[in-house]
Amino acid sequence: MIKKKYHSLIIILAFVICYIVTIRVLLASDWPKFVGAMLVFIIPVAGKEAIIPLSIYLGINVPIVFTTIILIDVITGLIVVYNWWVVDWLIQKSSFANKYYIKVQNRAEKLSSKKRFVLYGILLLIMMIPIYGGGAGTVAAIGKILNLSNKKTISIIFIGTFTAMIIITTVTLGIISLI
Repeated sequence: MIKKKYHSLIIILAFVICYIVTIRVLLASDWPKFVGAMLVFIIPVAGKEAIIPLSIYLGINVPIVFTTIILIDVITGLIVVYNWWVVDWLIQKSSFANKYYIKVQNRAEKLSSKKRFVLYGILLLIMMIPIYGGGAGTVAAIGKILNLSNKKTISIIFIGTFTAMIIITTVTLGIISLI
């Protein structure tokens, strides 16, 4: 029997496989360009702010790139939050790291609802603003360190990525229309 906590991961994996097959069919001739753009996206230096303009320049279907980047960010977040036990185990092996880890988690639990709301806003900004080191993995790690639920952490990643993609796509298309 599969553990209950893995059911959502299996559903997500099935969705990803269906998504990839659908994209393969929709992008028959543009498939190599699309795969190249997504591989560049995985490299930390080239984030969303570089891939959307590149995809538009290459003539790749923008909604497909848009949804794929969101999917990649959400999957990255899911990988971090559902495998945090490895990091937790490593932290527990170091008395120095464990002492501060517990201290940070205890302080985070004592935050008022107003301060928690501000924390959510800061994490959304980290997802939205294209800065090196910001992104799904970073937000997921911060969420786990601060004891946020997996559902809230993934929601922040989704909303932040979605909002950033809308802004970047709109600005890119606006600049192209001016040229």
